Formats: sequence, C-alpha cells, structure tokens
Amino acid sequence: SGVYITDDVLCATGRYCFMEEVARYWAFHIAGGECKGRSTQGECGSVTSCAYDTVDKPCCAWDTDFGLCYPTLAEDDYPGLPANEFVSILGSDGFAAYLNMRRDTMYAYVREFDAIFDQQLTGYRLSADKQSLSMAWATFNATYPSQNTVEQANDWYDRWEAFRIAHAANLGGFQTTELYKFMVTQNEMVKAAVLGV
Repeated sequence: SGVYITDDVLCATGRYCFMEEVARYWAFHIAGGECKGRSTQGECGSVTSCAYDTVDKPCCAWDTDFGLCYPTLAEDDYPGLPANEFVSILGSDGFAAYLNMRRDTMYAYVREFDAIFDQQLTGYRLSADKQSLSMAWATFNATYPSQNTVEQANDWYDRWEAFRIAHAANLGGFQTTELYKFMVTQNEMVKAAVLGV
C-alpha cells in the first residue's frame, strides 16, 4: 500500500506535512510502480531500473514470507520534483486515493488521532485549474513553555522567524502559534505602559 506508520503508537514526530506523503507516494507508486503486480520472484527480479534514474539501488525486492514483490525505495530516496510535476501529483486521482487509503489504514490500526491531525494540521489548496498551489500549510511541535514573559515570547518568535527565513524565505508565508496570540497583547501592554509614564 505504501502507507507508513510507526511500529510504536507513542513514537510520534510531532510533524504533519503533506510533502512527506508526496515523497512516500512517489517512492511506492511512481518510482517503485514497476514492482506492483509482479507475482513471482523471477518477475520481481527482472525489474532492472526505476522510473527515475537518480536512485542508485534495485527498485524491487521479493518478500519470501508474503510472496510479494515490493519497491525498495523510501521517502529518503525522493529527489524532489520540478514544481509542475509536484503539483500534478497533488491534483491526481492516484494521490487522492492514496490519502484515503492512508486515512483508512490509520483508523484500522487505531491511529484515529493521526488521521484527524493529518486532515487538520497539514494540507494544500490548488488553483481552480490545478496548475499551481494557492495555499499550503504544515505543522510541527516546536516545544516551548506554555507560560512566558514578553521577552521570552519575543525570543521564541525571533528564533523561529530566523529559521523560517533561513530555510524557506522564497516561499513567503508566515509562522503562527498559540504563544504569539498573547505575545502581541503583551507587546502592546508594554508600549502602553511606556507611553503612560
């Protein structure tokens, strides 16, 4: 199926990003697609190249326990794609079916929380013609204290803003979290206090 879930339900990355699912879908269904439907070890071994020649390893392997040919590629083999190919995957029926299968798998393995978080904490919207991204979001656990002074809250903001600019400046957008809601109020209270003196 190409759906990845951790062995341990308590082992969570705290990261929800649709791009990771694109990489997994690519590895199993696109680059490793030649492996599907091969019913013998000989047929499986006859696959000599992947759909993408940037991957330097055999594409398929035979599982003797299950009598199954499967792709050896993983999300770490994903080389990145040109924007038009990436967006094409996002708008494809195949990727939509994969996401539905992933959701069903999560429910079957009592990972409802992951299925719900996948729907809420990451996603994208395509343009009407499905030729470009209109909006996208990803979520991760930044792990900061729940109570901060105004200086601490501003420091957290500055650290994550520097990270965003260093790693994703060309994407535009912004960062947000619950901490920043009260940080803005705190900053305005400090300004008002200074003006009132």
